[in-house]
Parts: sequence; structure tokens; C-alpha cells
Amino acid sequence: SATGSEGGYPCAGCLTPGRPGGMPVKYDPSRGCLATTLTVANTAIPSVLSRYEFWLLFNLHLAIGCAFRFGYLPHDDETPFGFIWNDMKVVTAITTFFEVFYTNQCHSRYLEFYEATRMMLGTLYDYCFELRLHLQDEGKQHARLASRQVVAAILLFFYEMGGVSEPEWGELEAQGLVKSSEREFLEKFSSQQHSLIMLQWSAEAALGGCAECKVPANVVKSLVGRLLTCRGLQQEVVDCIRLPMPFQYFHLLKAMLLVNLVGWAYGMAITKSVFAPVVYWVCLLIFMGMMELASQLADPFGDDDVDFPVTDWLDEFVENTVVLMEFRSPPDYLQRTLENEKALRLTPSGLKLFLDGRPRSSKEPDSSPSGELCESSEAETQEDMLKPLMYQ
Repeated sequence: SATGSEGGYPCAGCLTPGRPGGMPVKYDPSRGCLATTLTVANTAIPSVLSRYEFWLLFNLHLAIGCAFRFGYLPHDDETPFGFIWNDMKVVTAITTFFEVFYTNQCHSRYLEFYEATRMMLGTLYDYCFELRLHLQDEGKQHARLASRQVVAAILLFFYEMGGVSEPEWGELEAQGLVKSSEREFLEKFSSQQHSLIMLQWSAEAALGGCAECKVPANVVKSLVGRLLTCRGLQQEVVDCIRLPMPFQYFHLLKAMLLVNLVGWAYGMAITKSVFAPVVYWVCLLIFMGMMELASQLADPFGDDDVDFPVTDWLDEFVENTVVLMEFRSPPDYLQRTLENEKALRLTPSGLKLFLDGRPRSSKEPDSSPSGELCESSEAETQEDMLKPLMYQ
């Protein structure tokens, strides 16, 4: 059915309508410089080439170059049209420093977003794990309710970054994550409060299950602590989004970049070298590409190439939550496993464990057949095993 398991969970892969999300590009660090440089897909190049400023500046450079070569623009250091590169180097140095600093700050924000988002999902995994472990039998329905509400809370949180639209509300309802009565109640509040309310409801459901199962007080504290940690991480993400780099800094950086690029357009044009347009085109691409990349890193919740694959993360989170809350162990699994359990042993240093389970010497070639080692060597290996970690 569309709702998956008997607990009313949704099917994975159908929870994020209209939110494509970015996907980190996998690449080979050992790839050659030429092959990497000629790559255009999943780079900042298409974004730069689509900006009118790029072509405006490049055409300005070509126009000045044509005027210089046809004699309409005399050039001499002593004339009003003279260009002194030593003065231009000062502007270039300052612009380079400010742009590198800005890109580094945006990348730091990018890493902070990643760490907070992944920790948020990991904390809720721990929350569901404890629900499943402590709320059994009488508290099973409470655990299901609490886990459903916490899944809805995390989805609403990410939806709210772009505003929860009608299709997304409908999808949440259709998948059984939000009941119609819950939606009607939540719509009375602002979008930023939806996730908080769902977390509060999840905490109340977990508290009711703890009372039914008479679990120790420290379990309640741990469960609530998980939700508080999640709420704190959500607040951290929201605060970071609402606090971008100061506009005054961004304005100065853009102004310096424009002055620098215009200066280069003139300075490189009044030369007789045929390579001047090529060099200026590359400089334009690099400096504007760095700014484009920094802008994408500053807000990784979108559909740029460097943005987080939030859609995949959420689908994975829902799928893992369903499995964690609803999987059933084989009958008498624990008892039968305990009866047949062996003492855990460490592999001696210098040996590797392979998929076939046999320890082999690190000096032995990896490509050797699985049956090459004789029984005597296996016996010697067993005699050299370290003492068991577990008591007999």
C-alpha cells in the first residue's frame, strides 16, 4: 500500500514533491589537469556564462582592443589614456584577498550546515532507537505515534525553508504523516512553529508511553534530551541562514571586483598581443566563477550542484525509521543466538580478515586462491589468537 507498514508510515522515495535538491558531484582526484579543466558539467562555468555582466565586460574589452589597434585610442603612459599596471596591482591584490576570504567564510558556513543537518537526523535516529527499545507491548502505539510525529517534524522543518505549499501539505496527508485534524490545527500558526509543535506532540506521546511501560526516569530524560538536541540544531540552522555575510562587505567586494575587471578590460586591451582576449576571458571566468561558487555555498538548501541532497537524506531517514520501528526479529532469535554464541576473539597483528572469514598473513598476496593455506598454518594461526574479549 502507499502507506507502507502497518504503523502508517509512508513509502520511501515519495516524500519530497517538487524539491529536487542538489547532489554532490563524485570526482576522481587523480584525474589529469587537462581532462578536469575541460569539464563543464556540474561546474560554475555554465552559471558564469549565463550572466550578462560576463559578456558585457568581455565585449567592452574587445571594443577597447579594436579601438586601440585601429588607432582611435592612442596609448602612452604620459597621455590621459595611459595605464600603469603597478597601480592596478594594488587593486588586484586587495580584490583577491577579499574574494578568497569571502569564499572561505561561505565554505565554513557550508560545513556548519552539513554538520548540523546530519547531526539532526542522527539524533532522531537515536530517539527512534530508544523508543523501540523501551516502549514495547503496552507502549508500542505510543512509540509509533511519537516516531511518526518526529518524522513529520523534520520534513516540515526542511519544507518551511521554502514555505510549505499546498502540494506538500497534500503529500504529507496522503502519506499519513500528518492527519487532517493536525494540519488544520497547525495552519493556525506560522510556518516556523509547525516543526516545534510536532516535536512537542512527539515528546508528549513518548512520555505517555513511558508511563504505560513504567520505564526508569532516566529513559524519559534521555528521550526528551534527544528532542531538545534536535530543536537546538534546527535553531542553529535557521540562525545561520538568517545571518549571512554582512551586505556592506558583500557590496564592497562586488564593487572592488567590478573595478578590477574593468581595469583589466582596459589594460589588457591596449596591448598588441593576440592572446590578450583569451587571457582576459579566463580571468573573467575565474574571478566571477569564485563569486558564483561562494554564493551557492552560502545557502546549500536548494537545487544548485553544490547543494545538499536533502531529498535523498529525507527519503533515507523515513525508510530507516520505518525499518527501525517495524522490523520483527525471527522467533526465539535471542535465545537461540545466546545458546550458540562463541567467545569473541581478536585477530593477531599482521593478519587480515577476508570475506571468507579466514585470517591470512599480510605478506600473503591478496590474489591467492582461497584454498592455498594448509590446515597446519590455520592451526598455527588459531594458536596465536589473542585471549578472548568475552568471558567463557
